[in-house]
Amino acid sequence: MVAKFFGKLRLSDMQAFTSDIISEPDYSITYPLICDFRDCTAVGYRIDVPDFIRNHRSKVAIPQKKKYGLIISTLNQRFIFSLFKLSAPLLNLEVELFDHSEDCINWMTDNLDQKIELLSYLEKRG
Repeated sequence: MVAKFFGKLRLSDMQAFTSDIISEPDYSITYPLICDFRDCTAVGYRIDVPDFIRNHRSKVAIPQKKKYGLIISTLNQRFIFSLFKLSAPLLNLEVELFDHSEDCINWMTDNLDQKIELLSYLEKRG
């Protein structure tokens, strides 16, 4: 699953995104997730992260380790998502931060066809 974000983004927007995506009929808790934040301004503060983690845990129970690849472009994004990464094991998540979509996709899968499809999707959107 791939999500690309634009504009100003707050952790409350990410909470709404989580609620929306898990309500989709085709959603599966087992899908790995790539989030591309390069075209947005992620606004957040250290104090917001524990609340976000609690909220996420209350909405989504992940039965097996799941990968979240986060593609970022700013220092604020790196700071906020680094805090999220520290708490990721509490959510049964393996989170990595990337500056480039190719690195994220290579981490996400070894399947060449999937790599091509994911890269095409990420580079078309924007």
